[in-house]
Amino acid sequence: MSNVTIQKRGNFYQYKFEIAKVDGKRKFLSKSGFKTKSEVEKEGVITYNDYLNIGNSFSASDMTYSDFLDYWLEKYCYINLKYHTIEGYSNIIKNHIKPNIGYFRLSQITRSTLQEFINKIYVNKSFSKNFLNNIKKVIKGSFTYAYETDFIKVNPAIGFKNTKNRR
Repeated sequence: MSNVTIQKRGNFYQYKFEIAKVDGKRKFLSKSGFKTKSEVEKEGVITYNDYLNIGNSFSASDMTYSDFLDYWLEKYCYINLKYHTIEGYSNIIKNHIKPNIGYFRLSQITRSTLQEFINKIYVNKSFSKNFLNNIKKVIKGSFTYAYETDFIKVNPAIGFKNTKNRR
């Protein structure tokens, strides 16, 4: 609350806080028209926190990998990939990734979790090497995006491998 200042202007209250400097000059964000001091304090703190955390609408600690995959499809895949690639990714996510590791929190997933998942699919499903590579591509792409957008601090998809094809 120390960064948000409250002033009374006539019959109304105003909050104000300093934002980033532009051309070396101090700039402020303010809003007035609040009838009570408690109302302006509450709104001022919310606006200040929104200003500090702009773009960070998700918290990695409580987001599941399933929810993040939906977010990744919407914010990255639909914009950057072709239709058939998105369809393939969506099917892999829906049929293989979400049922097996989608319930974990994004921040809980480790390289060993991913390796166990790939090994389990290899042993139980007998998919081709190319299809396993496609599953791995979806996992690596989603975790790389999560790392680059600061949802996670460490990318667990770096270094996990397909099993050796002994068929």
